[in-house]
Amino acid sequence: MKELVGGDCSGVRHPIIVCLYRAIRRLPPVDELDQPGQPAYPLIAWHTLPNAGTNGHVYAMVAVGSDLYVGGFFESTGDYIKELGYIARYNIASKTWHALPNKGLDHHTQALEIVGDDLYVAGSFSATGDNSLTDLGFIARYDMTTKSWHSLPNKGVGSYSLWALERMGSDLYVGGNINQTGEGTLTDLGGIVRLSLDVQNWRYLPLVVKR
Repeated sequence: MKELVGGDCSGVRHPIIVCLYRAIRRLPPVDELDQPGQPAYPLIAWHTLPNAGTNGHVYAMVAVGSDLYVGGFFESTGDYIKELGYIARYNIASKTWHALPNKGLDHHTQALEIVGDDLYVAGSFSATGDNSLTDLGFIARYDMTTKSWHSLPNKGVGSYSLWALERMGSDLYVGGNINQTGEGTLTDLGGIVRLSLDVQNWRYLPLVVKR
């Protein structure tokens, strides 16, 4: 069994933020498998990632094939060799870190969600790291095929930060400090809004009627 765990890994020998946790269950010899009460002994070990992980905190991870997309409050790898810009791609097969185009984003990321070939990213950013794409409004779409960033309609959403993304069917639900869309077309959103993925439109959630 293999699991990927993020957070503050300062308790291990070499402090890192992203750790690879491998739990291997050791079975008894074959000739003892049929013995009643034979326990299975877990063999557990922590492993640092290359370049000492990241130099900050990791808030979100999502796996796509042999790639692990990692987002959080970090600007480079832990050894400060590779600039990352609050989001990065870690290839599990080659054990290498890769920056995303345009120097990533200009502030931290807090939620990731995969929709087809797209990676939706939410957080506290307003532009790409090189400022080539602005008015993102705390959420952006990264095309993993063309390796390009795209803004969402209405200059995004929120007034400070977005914390959660969840896809359900053809909709993407976005949660956080949300009162309106970036340019104010939709208001009084109440902390959550729905993006229709088919037509790329923001939608209100139904009103709750108290009786």
